[in-house]
Amino acid sequence: MDGMSYFILGVTIAVIFFIINMLFTRWFLGISKIISRLEKSLEEEKEINKNLKKIIEKMEENK
Repeated sequence: MDGMSYFILGVTIAVIFFIINMLFTRWFLGISKIISRLEKSLEEEKEINKNLKKIIEKMEENK
């Protein structure tokens, strides 16, 4: 193999790794978005539970 074929081989490998890197980055960003949405919904759920407990306590006090 002469220098040109080594160059082409190197460029091909670089392009393949670049594509793999882009796919994994997009996949990882998708997972992190899903995780952040789940954390937000969990916080909202905790807040709703606190409000419900307050309402129940007020109802029990009014009995």
